[in-house]
Amino acid sequence: MSLFYLTSLLHLNCKSVVTKNGYKPLAINQLSSKKISVTQKDSQSTIAQQLKNTIDTKGNSNITIEKFSEYPDVDTAGEKTAKVLVSQTLSSGKKVSYPYEVPVTVVAKPGKFKTQEAFYKLGEKWNTENRSRMMVSATDTDGSDVPYSDGRVGSSNPDEVKKALKDDRIDKLFKASVELVFASMGGTVTSVSPVEAKYGNAIVLRGYEYGPRDSAGVFALIEENGNPKIIATSGKSTDNEAIHSSFPGKFYVETALYSMNQHTELALDKSTPTMVIKANGDDKKQDFLNRWGASRTLSVNYGDVFKAKEAEGKIGYTQDSTYTSLNRYQQPKEIFFEVTKNGYRPLQINQLTFKGLVVPPAVKKEAIEKEVKTAIDKNKQATVTFEKITDYPDTTHDGFQDVKVQVSEKLTSGNKVFFTYTIPVVVKDTDDQSDDQFILTAKNITAYSNQLANKTSDQLAAFILNLNFQGKCNDDNEFLIVV
Repeated sequence: MSLFYLTSLLHLNCKSVVTKNGYKPLAINQLSSKKISVTQKDSQSTIAQQLKNTIDTKGNSNITIEKFSEYPDVDTAGEKTAKVLVSQTLSSGKKVSYPYEVPVTVVAKPGKFKTQEAFYKLGEKWNTENRSRMMVSATDTDGSDVPYSDGRVGSSNPDEVKKALKDDRIDKLFKASVELVFASMGGTVTSVSPVEAKYGNAIVLRGYEYGPRDSAGVFALIEENGNPKIIATSGKSTDNEAIHSSFPGKFYVETALYSMNQHTELALDKSTPTMVIKANGDDKKQDFLNRWGASRTLSVNYGDVFKAKEAEGKIGYTQDSTYTSLNRYQQPKEIFFEVTKNGYRPLQINQLTFKGLVVPPAVKKEAIEKEVKTAIDKNKQATVTFEKITDYPDTTHDGFQDVKVQVSEKLTSGNKVFFTYTIPVVVKDTDDQSDDQFILTAKNITAYSNQLANKTSDQLAAFILNLNFQGKCNDDNEFLIVV
């Protein structure tokens, strides 16, 4: 038998080789394979880096581990096999080879899952799209990106969140920790995301605050699919107690919307609101909020006007969840807001204050108009413009009269709103030095005596007129004036 033929046979199952000195045993098929571990979805180039670890060649310098002739299946985790080709160099310089089956453990490779702290606003829906705010990214074992809407991603619904929802919308402020789960091909990955619901852009109405409750609710302005909506929400508490028990059977709160959709100009004090809801102090909080449209939701347009009115003036508003005081408006009992893309913008249209005017008899209309314009300018309300006097006082004789003044304010939308003020006027000859009688009841003379001492009749007239205009003279005429 020729050496060539024997060598060919050895490629199949070689145990020895014929030499000049006789048979010489080969180690080519006497080696031991070693188990290796790879990670699910590893590339062949990554697996090839472990080639040297597959066969024990110790003491056999003429043996070479050549290559993986068959790579393991790494699509799924588990116990798999691979085939490795080994060669041995003969004394003749020729090589023989032999394939080994190598055990391989494919270790599961979980996907990558990254989450973050997420913030929500009152009125927003607690749906898949908004919950995805908690997730930064999910990457599966094969490198593919997985969206939150994929069925493999989900989240828990802790009690803090459940109790804050109404009709799948966020109705109450809350803080919670939500566990997110990603069922990747390489195993389940979990992560906890801190979440918080804040005011966002909202009108906050308070009343009897025996605890943090926002007793008349919070009217949150949100945007869904590019469309603005105002949602009536509970705010700090979902209680259903009386808004203010000290006002039983008496008006306490009102909210209204004036649509500007069909208008470029609108007189707010003479127009009927598109939507208006009212409540007495003993009305229940949730009952009041339920009156605001279907499911407490009202579609609006940017440029519309929202009105808030309260018996005690406990009105506030937030922008990006930051509470903004209305102190510069002296906590008004009624105020209008423009609905804008950046939130509610308080209007100054009905926030002007006027002292009573004193004019002489038979004064010309131009002079009265000048007095009114001066009074408006003193208010330093740059956004409010004098339009016209709609009703002039009767100046043919001395006495108390009214002048009605219409002002306007331009909205950021470019539209314009109007409001009419009734200003008290004393018609009196300013050159007349005769003493007029100003009679105050005994109940109030003491309280104001220090302010009345050594006053002229004109000064007394202006003082008492101002008290009347401030609402300090009641229906029983505690301050009686005879001119």
